[in-house]
Amino acid sequence: MLLKRAFFAPQTVVIRNAENDFSIEFAALNYANPQKSRYAYRLLGYNRDWVYPPVGQRTASFANLPAGQYTLEMKASNGEGAWSRRYLAV
Repeated sequence: MLLKRAFFAPQTVVIRNAENDFSIEFAALNYANPQKSRYAYRLLGYNRDWVYPPVGQRTASFANLPAGQYTLEMKASNGEGAWSRRYLAV
């Protein structure tokens, strides 16, 4: 399933049982120092702690998810290392 829209507010995405693997790509605007932007995510119900991928990685992938309801939370830092105080929940 390919979603061709951006998430700006909490939304519900339904993934069928047979589609228990998915990836999501994300980006945050940073015009001053974009190569130093960092991202973090966690899938509530799957990840207990925030996952901090390497600098430059803008994709989160999940495989073999059991059936259930999950909430994906994402946040970003600016090029100076300051993390956003709010995060996006999908």
